[in-house]
Amino acid sequence: MKKASPFYGWMIVLGAVIYLALSAPIAVSLTGLFATAITEDTGVSLSQFTLANTMMQGVGILLAPVASRLLSTRHFKKIHLAMTIVYGVAIASLGFSNHLLVYYLISILMGISYVFVGIIPVAMMVSNWFEFQRGKAMSLAMTGLSVGGAIFGPLVSKWISNYGWRNTYLIYGMMLLAIGIPVSLFIYQRLPEDKGLTKLTGNGKINKSPVLDSLQIYLSGRESVGKSFFTLLIIGMLFAGLINGGGLGQFPRAFTLWHGAAFGSLLISIYSIVGIFGKLLLGWLDDKFGIKVAIIYSAGSLALVYAFMLFSSQAWAAVLAAVLFGTANSIGTVVGPLLVASLYTPENYAGAYGMVQSAQQAGMTLGSITVATIFDLTGGYQVAWTLFIVLASLVLVMWLPALKLSQKYQITNFEKERRDAYAGTTRS
Repeated sequence: MKKASPFYGWMIVLGAVIYLALSAPIAVSLTGLFATAITEDTGVSLSQFTLANTMMQGVGILLAPVASRLLSTRHFKKIHLAMTIVYGVAIASLGFSNHLLVYYLISILMGISYVFVGIIPVAMMVSNWFEFQRGKAMSLAMTGLSVGGAIFGPLVSKWISNYGWRNTYLIYGMMLLAIGIPVSLFIYQRLPEDKGLTKLTGNGKINKSPVLDSLQIYLSGRESVGKSFFTLLIIGMLFAGLINGGGLGQFPRAFTLWHGAAFGSLLISIYSIVGIFGKLLLGWLDDKFGIKVAIIYSAGSLALVYAFMLFSSQAWAAVLAAVLFGTANSIGTVVGPLLVASLYTPENYAGAYGMVQSAQQAGMTLGSITVATIFDLTGGYQVAWTLFIVLASLVLVMWLPALKLSQKYQITNFEKERRDAYAGTTRS
């Protein structure tokens, strides 16, 4: 194996920042910017328009395990490149849709392709390339999610105003193809071995031999189903998705309701910008103190976020909630992948993470709807925020015991080889 200086894994992290900054906002945070223009131009209702985004997000619930399994094969680059093309063309095609059903079908196609090109391949690559500084690498890669929202939010608003929503979709789709294809083709690499390298290990050195003394889980995702620790991981990720989805979907309305559009927009900008540094903080906590501390910080901070939201009619509480939300709302996108990577071998990571990511996607899809429904039934947000304080606490109750229970299934590579050799001898 040859040694690269600097380590090529950091190039993949940079590529992930660029790719996620461009690909994620249009599927997650920018759809609301199109709502007014499309509903006024076409006459569809807001609920009809919102259903398209729900479809797009909902696809990930079913496809995340499938995408993880397929992307873990030697066909990674072909699949990622093909889905990048599908994703860019689908975005551009939204500008040509003249019927609500067509808009729905294209949105579903966007959802399918995004599962294959978004967070899942990035989490897989970081896990494959990094053992040392994995938290730093994961958090840096995921800053693309926040950077993209900060950059493209104002740009898309300006484009819609100047060129109309149809041309904005076309511009965005063409831009994704122009930038995403080179990143997918020339930068992304699933495994270090594909470039004649091995992963970065302790003290920043490139590993040249198998790690024999590291305790890891050698179960596949399917083999993990039904195990108590894995059940707790799944439930905890579902709750984390609900908490994040509810906040991202309803904080803008809640802040605007209490403090007006100007101050509400300022609060949204605060947690969007702080979110960049929040991801880095969570990665640093994992590298410095371990995954347990990162879990405690993120879940505990989210509980405090919603405690402050109970008093968010007052400006000080709203500001504190916004700042804390920015530092902790990456519990799913940063802490989740790191948690799975801390337990599973690289070979089994994809299958396990796909199922965990599916649970998060389900939570994200249902979070905003849950809060909105509670608001309609009660006339306020207090019940929803109280529920989320409980759910954030339950993430701790789920994930910390999961770490303890997983020890039953963790063995070293040396033990695994001895067991396999013994099983082979017994069979013969």
